[in-house]
Amino acid sequence: PLRDKIYNEIIGRIKETDESYPTLIDGFYYYSRTESGKQYRIYCRKNGSVDAKEEILFDANVMADGKKTFLFNGYEISTNNNLALYLFNETGSYAESTLKVKDLATGKDLDVSIDGIANAVWANDNKTIFYTKIDKALRPYQVYRHELGSDKKDVLVYEEKDARFNLYVDKSKTKKNIFFVTSSSTTTEYRYLSADKPTEKEKIFMPRVQDVEYYVIETTDRYFVRYKDKENLNGKIFETPLTGFEDKRTWKEV
Repeated sequence: PLRDKIYNEIIGRIKETDESYPTLIDGFYYYSRTESGKQYRIYCRKNGSVDAKEEILFDANVMADGKKTFLFNGYEISTNNNLALYLFNETGSYAESTLKVKDLATGKDLDVSIDGIANAVWANDNKTIFYTKIDKALRPYQVYRHELGSDKKDVLVYEEKDARFNLYVDKSKTKKNIFFVTSSSTTTEYRYLSADKPTEKEKIFMPRVQDVEYYVIETTDRYFVRYKDKENLNGKIFETPLTGFEDKRTWKEV
């Protein structure tokens, strides 16, 4: 009875039927919603207008049906809006996911299934995926490149050998660059390559220095770098050019 009382009190404070604010990305409005009595979110989009017909991308309630445990760990849409890579877990582990790819026109999955994934992003060619693999300690430590429809083995692009660091992939807001981000509790390093040239060799944005943390935000005409070290514990923000930023003399403190 006490358990039921606590549960009902918690549910009573939650708006069960709710909807997130729509976000416009490449012509589509993306949002998620919940329905009363259902445990999982429903992920949707509308083409061109918030008044357009709803397209359900993922109904996690359906995906979880009949499974003892299910975690939906997010999705990312390809540049042409036709495909979605998505991550989920059926063991209860938040540290690892299975990666699959869904054809949004047919609603069916492609012949892709990769286990032990931490996160993943698309390149701009709509066929190349970068993903991070975890080791036995559940630490993300390797970046692989996968090409849809190819018989070639996935390519190991970068491996973080220092066990103090976790490794993730990210895509800049402008979609120009893919970032490989290595970070410990006090130190960060960014590597990057062009999202239009996924087979090129990655470069280092700023070499790793112990106890220096930095975060790169790319805009259409410059980078902003959030920077922190032992002398600047509250952090600084620098503005740099898109080219020539390797020369610290081009950095402007803002």
